[in-house]
Amino acid sequence: MEEKPKKVYQRHYVAKEIRLSIAFIIIWALLGGVLMVFFSKTIGDYITNGLLAFALIAIGYLFLVVVLSVLFTRYFIGPFDRLLSEIRFIKKGHFDKKLKIRLRDDQRLKNFIDEVNGLIEMINTATSVNKEEFRNTFNKELFTLLKLAESNPSAEELSKAVLALQTKVETFSETHSL
Repeated sequence: MEEKPKKVYQRHYVAKEIRLSIAFIIIWALLGGVLMVFFSKTIGDYITNGLLAFALIAIGYLFLVVVLSVLFTRYFIGPFDRLLSEIRFIKKGHFDKKLKIRLRDDQRLKNFIDEVNGLIEMINTATSVNKEEFRNTFNKELFTLLKLAESNPSAEELSKAVLALQTKVETFSETHSL
């Protein structure tokens, strides 16, 4: 009898830092709700007109929602806008720039920034090595070609030298993923 392979369910783990941030949001929302319930009882005791009391409570809840939304949007979205502008600056050719980590950034965001900075450093190292190796390899070949051109070679000799140089460029490009 053939055994059926066990079904593996994907598990999603949320990092502690994100769980704490979400708990922080929930606590603030609950505290705001409790505060609004207190104000609605107080307003209900002083204002006997039900429609006016409802309007004041609704305005209070709306104010609470707007304030909490702005605060949490700045907390979660603000760093990504900053990183996006820094990445666009790097993309324009400023490869010596690194992404900045701020003290109030979330730990997961700090880890992400560290990884991106490591990637930028790795790319800088790889491109500087490739540039130097390219320069060393082809300067010698170009000087040889220049000397050949100065000696008034035949068109066939010059053609062979240029084709040899083109082959070396293609080989270099393939081996260095250029």
